Amino acid sequence: MNTKEALTLSEEVMKLIETTARHAAKYGLDFETMMQKAKGDDPQFSFLKPQDPLRSYFDTKVGELKRDLTRQEERIHIKED
Repeated sequence: MNTKEALTLSEEVMKLIETTARHAAKYGLDFETMMQKAKGDDPQFSFLKPQDPLRSYFDTKVGELKRDLTRQEERIHIKED
């Protein structure tokens, strides 16, 4: 694998993590549990396993996205009042 392929793979993995984190932030722990069961053997989703080095990045993204969703909801409620 050359450097460009490795970079592309990394970008694809990061997009997958960010997309999964967005859904986990929106739908909660039930979504994450369902994904772990459905994709547990898929190496592309290894970041869902607690021992995976990318797990902390996934958890960080979920936390950031949850905060963003909360802020958006607060802005909507302020505009409605």
